[in-house]
Amino acid sequence: MNEKGEIVIQPRWKGLGLNSPLGNFSEGLAVVYDEINSAPVQDENYTYDTYKCGYINTKGEYVIQPTKFRYSCGNFYNGLARTEADFLGDELQKGKGHIGFIDKKGNWAIPPQFFQATGFEKGFAMVQSEPMSKDLQRIHPQSGYNQEN
Repeated sequence: MNEKGEIVIQPRWKGLGLNSPLGNFSEGLAVVYDEINSAPVQDENYTYDTYKCGYINTKGEYVIQPTKFRYSCGNFYNGLARTEADFLGDELQKGKGHIGFIDKKGNWAIPPQFFQATGFEKGFAMVQSEPMSKDLQRIHPQSGYNQEN
């Protein structure tokens, strides 16, 4: 809706479990979670959720289609959006982190390689390129991928 309370984009996305299917607008785009893939994690009491996320403009039109399952997709800052690749997907490189940054065309501007990262602000983002020590890590059971707490 706009600042006058008028509906500008007709609701058409469904809620996905505990998460809202819509993000905030930033740089004229908002993330939209279009589909969820939930998989129980072996020997653990939780599910591993990934989402097909895309981005819409202020008219509700897709600018980036939701085609790839991702762990999370963030807002755009300085033309880049912090994005977490699916731990079980084909976008990860062995020994590298799962966080990278996509551009406004949906391409990896900075491929997944960081273990922690903030979004960009004033041209900079804080990143961690090495995993944390073993006592602070969780291992994703199905992929063997290291994830910090």
